[in-house]
Amino acid sequence: MIIVDGNNLAWRNVWVLKEQGFSAILNSFLRTLILLEQRHDDIDLCLVWDTGCYKRRELYPGYKVSKEEMPEKEKVIKFIDSLRKVMEFVSPPCYYSEWEADDTIATLVRRNSSEPIVVVSSDEDLLGLISRTCKIDRHPGIRDFDWFWHEHMFDPKLWVWVKTSVGCSSDAVPGIKYLNRKRLYSVIADMSRSELQGLLDSVTKNEPTWRLKFDQDILRRNYELVRLRDNVELQQVNQVDFGELRNHLEECGGVGSDTMGLIARFLERRR
Repeated sequence: MIIVDGNNLAWRNVWVLKEQGFSAILNSFLRTLILLEQRHDDIDLCLVWDTGCYKRRELYPGYKVSKEEMPEKEKVIKFIDSLRKVMEFVSPPCYYSEWEADDTIATLVRRNSSEPIVVVSSDEDLLGLISRTCKIDRHPGIRDFDWFWHEHMFDPKLWVWVKTSVGCSSDAVPGIKYLNRKRLYSVIADMSRSELQGLLDSVTKNEPTWRLKFDQDILRRNYELVRLRDNVELQQVNQVDFGELRNHLEECGGVGSDTMGLIARFLERRR
């Protein structure tokens, strides 16, 4: 099963091709999906999209609040929204939830944990999903369990503990002051096997404990902000009114014959 972080992939395509127009963006997006199927020899592919609803702001109002304005933000968001609407017609299943795409992906991974899974995203938060059956297709290569262990020297399940302690700059979650990954990793390296197992067990049960003597309120808040919810209610969307698809493509300025051929290729699978 291939689970594609739709917003993540869309953003990368839009950012590079926004000056060339929607047809070029859609063409690149569809070709990327085809390449992913070929790379992983699997056509059981689904897309996961964000709804723009940030429940975590109830815990921390500064969550994902950027201090710097994105250049051409409205243009980028419009392209991504148009791409999402098209993919609801032409792609394999599109999934949403009342949480964020990361939580939707985590839920799909948990529900399909008995089979091999590839998650396609450059989002570092998802590295905690890595297991013997789940790997991440993240530029510039595949991130699997062996890679994670060689890179970090601990179980991927402890990734949430790392993000909790040092924070997450992309989500505007501040970590503990003066604490960085290098220092945190040295603490982990000094832990005994039993201490690590105890920490791993606490994370697995969503009952985190910290050896570090820092502000426990900040740590508890951060844990709730960075941990992935893997039991959210999913909504599957597949549009079938192809007249509406035609109208939407026209509203986007139309698409070239090559792009229409790619759309037809995906639509053929739905019959």
